[in-house]
Amino acid sequence: MNGPSDFSVWMRDHLKPATHGLISQDIDYVVFLNDDRFFLAEEKTSERARVSPPQAVIAKMMSDILAKVTEGFLGYFLIYAISEECTRVRLRDVERDFHSFIRGVRAGETFISNWFEEVIEENFDRLWDCRGRSAGSKTASERSGSRPSNLGKVLDNYSLEHFTVDWVLLNYCTGYFILITESGINRRLIYIDHLLRRYNESEEKAFNPKSGATYEYLGLYSLEFHPNDEDIRLNGRSVSEEELVYLLNLESRGVERLREA
Repeated sequence: MNGPSDFSVWMRDHLKPATHGLISQDIDYVVFLNDDRFFLAEEKTSERARVSPPQAVIAKMMSDILAKVTEGFLGYFLIYAISEECTRVRLRDVERDFHSFIRGVRAGETFISNWFEEVIEENFDRLWDCRGRSAGSKTASERSGSRPSNLGKVLDNYSLEHFTVDWVLLNYCTGYFILITESGINRRLIYIDHLLRRYNESEEKAFNPKSGATYEYLGLYSLEFHPNDEDIRLNGRSVSEEELVYLLNLESRGVERLREA
């Protein structure tokens, strides 16, 4: 997306904020080395850029779930792409330059990344457990679509196939989460959807670190959204703005009626 999408701007004023149970984040990059080996990446283009608790919660959720359903998942890495020439991967207690990291990954080396665990631990007391009154109100403005990306160019230089997941919506009180794409569905996104469906069928579950809610995947949805346009479509089905609010707050399983089989 070039700049914040109309949906991104709309959701900040209409959906529940992160402080009241609903997290909305993108996944900067899903990077495939081959048909079934891949990793996720959170890109930072500045040394001073911080990782927010909602970003960390989504990263931990995706890491916990994908690690349970496929050996091909290599991790969720925090990558500082200051420039095409200066790109580093933060690993546990160490940083690696991107070239040595990719060389190691291709050679089958295992890397451990726990940046999201650290952020959650540092902010644990400020996270809401969905009991009593939550703190805060509005969700912060979305800027990910408007910031420049250096990592995409680096990945292209290494001939690595990659794409962005436009939105992961998680209600951490109910545990329900979905993927939303505004940019279209590709075969790799369908593969991620398949893995998350496999998680639903497995006995081993992942949980929110503060509320304790069990995570459950409610599907992949393609969104067509335009401001002041009555024809909003979710998976090709026309929905009203009021209905979209109800469906995407994920307080119930209502969105599943629009799920593709």
